[in-house]
Amino acid sequence: MELPPLPRTLRADPAEDTETVTGWLTTLGVGDGHPVIPPTAVRVESMLGGWDPDESLGTLAPLRREVTVADVAVCAVLAGCRPSALPVLVAAVRAVQDDRFNLLGITTTTGSAAVGVVLHGAAATAAGAGAGPNYLGPGHPANATIGRALATLIRVVGAAVPGSIDVAIAGQPAKYGLCFAELPAGPGWPDLGTERGGEVTVLGVSGTVEVVDAVSQAPVDLLDTLAAALLLPVAAGPDGRTLGSGEPVVVLPPEWVDRLRAAGWDKKGVRAHLWERARIPADRLGPGIAGRATADVLAAALAPEDITLLVAGGPGTKATLLPTWSTSRSVTVPLP
Repeated sequence: MELPPLPRTLRADPAEDTETVTGWLTTLGVGDGHPVIPPTAVRVESMLGGWDPDESLGTLAPLRREVTVADVAVCAVLAGCRPSALPVLVAAVRAVQDDRFNLLGITTTTGSAAVGVVLHGAAATAAGAGAGPNYLGPGHPANATIGRALATLIRVVGAAVPGSIDVAIAGQPAKYGLCFAELPAGPGWPDLGTERGGEVTVLGVSGTVEVVDAVSQAPVDLLDTLAAALLLPVAAGPDGRTLGSGEPVVVLPPEWVDRLRAAGWDKKGVRAHLWERARIPADRLGPGIAGRATADVLAAALAPEDITLLVAGGPGTKATLLPTWSTSRSVTVPLP
C-alpha cells in the first residue's frame, strides 16, 4: 500500500477550489467524502498563530509516523476548524498516544471503534464546543470540525486508510468525527476534567445507545434503568470478568442530574450504585461467550471508578450510553 502524504506537504495553491482539493484527498484514499477547505499557506499560517510548525508531537498509530504541529494545523484547516481549536487538537494528539488508549487496536480492528473527544472547562469555553441540546448532532460547529480534524489526522498521518489498514466491518458515523463538551460542574458533581486534572479527554467509542426512562418517579429507579442498560454489551470482556471493555461511559442529561442531586445523590454514590446493580450471571450469556468468562458473575466494571459519568444534553429524560472498545481506556490530559 502506498502511504498517504503527510499533511504538512498538502498545501493547496490559492487558486484551487474546494472541489479540487476534496477530489485530491479522495484520490489519495484519505478523504471522508465531505467537502474540505483548501489548506492554503494563508489559512495554515492563521491556524498556527504563534505555534512552531515543526514541533514534533510524537507518532500516530497504526503506522507510527511522526506528527507535527503543522500536520495538525493542515488537518484543522481541511476540517473547517477555527484557530481556537488548535490547542485542543494538540492535546488530543498527545492523549491518543497513551498506551492505555490503544490507538493501534482502535484503528485496525474489524469492529466499529472510533476516537471521540470530550472537552471540559477552559477547553470547552475556548473552543466554543457545545454541551447542550443535540450535543452529538448538528448545530455545534466546533464539535463537528474538531472531531473531524482528529479523525483526518489519524487517517492521514497514522495511515489508518479505510479498506486497507482500517478494516472495520461496518464502521459507524463517529468515525467521521466525534467531539462534544461537558456541562460545568455542580455541587457534588465535579466534571471529569476536574476529577482527573485535565481539560481534554479521548474515548475509544464503539457506538451510542439511548437510555430512556420517562416513567420512573424515584431517582433510584432512574439509576436502575441505567444499570440495566450497562449490561447491553452482552459479551465477556477481554479480562473475562467484565462486560465489554469494563469502562462504560454514560452521559447524563441535566434533568436527571438535578433530580438525583435534589434527592441527595452525588456522583460518587451514583457510581457505586451502578457498579453494584450492573451485573449479570455468566450463564445468562450465550454458551460460547459464557465460556470466555472467568467469573460466575460479570459486572459492567471492576470498580465504581471505572464507570465514567459525564453531563451533557438538553431538556428531557434520555441519557446516552457510550460503550467503549475492548482494551481501550479513556485518557484525560491538560491543555498545552
